[in-house]
Amino acid sequence: TARDAATALQRVARGNLTRRRTHAVATLEAEVRAAQERLEAEVRAAQQRLEDARAALPSMARPQVVEAPAPAPLPCDPFAGNAETFVRAAHAFTGDGDQELTIERDQALLVRTAHLADASGWVFAVAVDDGEGEPRCGYVPISHLGGAVSPRFFADEASEVS
Repeated sequence: TARDAATALQRVARGNLTRRRTHAVATLEAEVRAAQERLEAEVRAAQQRLEDARAALPSMARPQVVEAPAPAPLPCDPFAGNAETFVRAAHAFTGDGDQELTIERDQALLVRTAHLADASGWVFAVAVDDGEGEPRCGYVPISHLGGAVSPRFFADEASEVS
């Protein structure tokens, strides 16, 4: 009957379609495998070229590990050729880090006169200590400094020490 013929035709068409799909999938899979093999071969060739290039370099041409130099110490003589003055610390200040100087109230400090008007609010100072050990130096806030120190300050301090 016509119905049976139509059904049979549909089955044949579906079968052909399924075979075509299967063939297309198989073809794509084969192409993917071939591309993958080509890429792997290229990678192996590139790795071999890299190994050959490394072997060709003389040992002296290879980069050597160089350690960074230690940071330069904070200069304790920044006043060469500049006018300086002694000032008294009006307030105590605890320095934060290697660059800042911890000071006590009424401690004498040597500072650059020109830097007392610095807009940053900080001045480099050297602490006037009892002369033992290394001089202490660093930055202190200008707001913590008082007036100039008179020469009598040092005379009074010397009489207290002796």
